[in-house]
Amino acid sequence: MLRRSVDGGSSLMRIEEFHVDGFGRFCGLSLKQVTTGLSIVLGDNEAGKSTLLAFLRSILFGLPTRGQKQFYPPFNGGRKGGRLVLANRQQERIIVERCEGKGSGPLTVTFPDGRTVGEDAFRPLIGSATAELYENVFAFSLTELQQFESLGTENVRDAIYSAGIG
Repeated sequence: MLRRSVDGGSSLMRIEEFHVDGFGRFCGLSLKQVTTGLSIVLGDNEAGKSTLLAFLRSILFGLPTRGQKQFYPPFNGGRKGGRLVLANRQQERIIVERCEGKGSGPLTVTFPDGRTVGEDAFRPLIGSATAELYENVFAFSLTELQQFESLGTENVRDAIYSAGIG
């Protein structure tokens, strides 16, 4: 399952579209005009549902590096990474791109006025949305849904509470 909003406290962001350059089995995959609301991704076993979820998480929070369990090298070509187009409350389109490189991959954020910033300036845009919160609340798989005890962690509980009053 995928809930496409990224909570940034007072600056709620919504995934409007995504483009995969290369990630696991995907190369050149794009989805434009993602509708609002809850999205459920269905498919046969090995169709790429978990890979797509890992791609979204990786663009927002960092690409897995070699040696990590979920590495996802691009098997069908393309440069590892891609981009998300986010819309804020004012419906401004913000482009978030990450590709393989040093560490978890350099991040570039492009604003509607053409200004670009990096990782440090991106974090405040998504406020309290940590990788753990995003994984447990905003974008999760059926297996993760079945493991709801992960929602019991104090950090996730605090972030959910903060998001609710923000």
